[in-house]
Amino acid sequence: MRMKVIKYLLMLIGVFTSINVDAQNNMGIPRYELFSYGVGAEGTYSAEVFVYVPKPKGDTDTYIRKATLHGVIFKGLAPGNGGKGQRAMLSSSSEADNSDFFNNFLNDTAECCRFVDIVEGSIRLEKINKKTYKARAIVSVKKDMLRKHLEDNKILDSFKKLF
Repeated sequence: MRMKVIKYLLMLIGVFTSINVDAQNNMGIPRYELFSYGVGAEGTYSAEVFVYVPKPKGDTDTYIRKATLHGVIFKGLAPGNGGKGQRAMLSSSSEADNSDFFNNFLNDTAECCRFVDIVEGSIRLEKINKKTYKARAIVSVKKDMLRKHLEDNKILDSFKKLF
């Protein structure tokens, strides 16, 4: 009897976990966590990203890049691994206001590759449940290039306007 109850509870937890992952998708962005990872080169952020993905089929790096860009732009980086946190470039309301731009931008793999480099050999996969994996990677985000791109597309105000 106890085993049946435990089995049903574990199944229920698995169902809620997979629903939670799907519910947090935003423009094809999986659930993620983004932390600062020490000091990056000038004009970049070094970050550690954890992304919750379905069974990987070779597209894990795309999920990592999309989640990283989304996080840098709208959520910022939490402090971690000797690095201090960074504020988001834009408010979350900007995402809704410019949804067409961000849909195209975050779904264009070539664009994601321009701004985010994954450190070679840093991707690690951990199985969470039957359908979900947790991918971890160390990335470098070209924040100055990203800021310029957002300014050029009139999404982010330029500092030049202040002077």
